[in-house]
Amino acid sequence: MIVLIVFLLVFFILLLGMAAFEFARYSLCCQQFQHCVDIAALGGAAGLASAQTTDQATAQATALNTAKWMMEQNYVLDTSLLGKTNWTTGSTIPSMPALKNTANMNFTWVDPETGNPNPWSCCGEGNPAGAR
Repeated sequence: MIVLIVFLLVFFILLLGMAAFEFARYSLCCQQFQHCVDIAALGGAAGLASAQTTDQATAQATALNTAKWMMEQNYVLDTSLLGKTNWTTGSTIPSMPALKNTANMNFTWVDPETGNPNPWSCCGEGNPAGAR
């Protein structure tokens, strides 16, 4: 009887541990996914801002450079932080009016295999967070 109780106790502890691990893994992955969406939003917004006054090549370069810079700084974009100091690195987030107006657009990751929008495709094959 004691062996059965100990077995059940260990079994439930392991089951709870596995559930907690999966939840943590999913949460972390989705945070990374949100990070990638935010980087895309910022890069796209920078491209739109520059496209208003320059040619397409300059707009693309601005978008890529801005996204690259944000990735190097490990930002998770929050439009309320634009123009303020990043507490992690001490550097200042660019503050452009056009960026503030466009950076909160919704971006949806499209599954390259199916072509379907799939914003919840965290931790799966073709994980957009892995592109970081």
